[in-house]
Amino acid sequence: MAVIAGVLIVYALGSKIPLPGLDAERLVAAGASQGPAARFSVMALGLTPLLTVLVFIEFARLLIPQFRQWQSASFANAVWVGRIVTICAIVLAALQGFGVVAALTRIGVVEADNATILADVAALVGGTLVLIWLADRIVLPGVGNGFWLLWIAPFLAGLATQIAIAIAAMQTGAVTGSAVLISAAYLLIASAAVVVVNIIIARGESGQDSTSELGGPKGIAMRALIWSPLLANVAAGYIAALFYVVFAWSTPALLLTRLILFIPLIVLFVLAYARQTNGQGAVPWSLLALLQLVVCVVGEWLTMGLGLPWRLDGALLIVTVTVLTSLLRLLPVSRGAPATASA
Repeated sequence: MAVIAGVLIVYALGSKIPLPGLDAERLVAAGASQGPAARFSVMALGLTPLLTVLVFIEFARLLIPQFRQWQSASFANAVWVGRIVTICAIVLAALQGFGVVAALTRIGVVEADNATILADVAALVGGTLVLIWLADRIVLPGVGNGFWLLWIAPFLAGLATQIAIAIAAMQTGAVTGSAVLISAAYLLIASAAVVVVNIIIARGESGQDSTSELGGPKGIAMRALIWSPLLANVAAGYIAALFYVVFAWSTPALLLTRLILFIPLIVLFVLAYARQTNGQGAVPWSLLALLQLVVCVVGEWLTMGLGLPWRLDGALLIVTVTVLTSLLRLLPVSRGAPATASA
């Protein structure tokens, strides 16, 4: 836990370091200083570039069994893939960093000279690399390294602000009190359900080795719990974007289409993970798919139906609760609990 605390402190401190050449006075004048400080820090990109690359790697693992088998065949193969992922993340971070800096130059808060732009892009890429290195310093039971913890860290850091926004919205009449209560009830019930599934997975995988006939490759169920909603979201988003380009649909129609597409996609992704274990596993796959569907679809439906100024993101909730549950297993009172490592 000391290592985790140290990593989070470093992340928090890095989020306070502004980009080189950032003009604070112009930032205030532009009205952009009201957001989180991390938005304009060297940590602004977070682990988003790495997540983007990992999404496509996960697609490849599910859609190309030969690639998954080759990656798992030896430690050297896994290391090679890891290096490729890091290189791709660096390239993507540079592209995203340039986009961020270009936006800042357009509003005049960063000088438009080449030296400043290069320094800012380098700082953003460096921030992402530091986070990748920090993530590897952490090991979480069932989850793997600290990637997911650092990915949700900005959300956790801004949670108090989101609660304040919800209270203010209720006080000003922007949302009704019943909408806030329904949102809170959803979060509590969904979180409890995710905790239960985490416990079932941990107990089901306890004592199994990596080739157990009962559970299949160890960690697949946890991987499916975390990744399936994210992959379904990405795939549904790309398909909906294609519909927008071809048919020029309105935003509400696109949101509804994305939600409808999400349902079969998440089932397909869960089935793809289940196939890796011959349909067996530490948790019934139908239960896993049902949990993800209910948590994600109900969250989206409530967001749209209640007209909430915040999003009830089921995929983010699943990852957050899973990571927090894993952290609890590191506490002294939980050391007797089963700990598994997700691939």
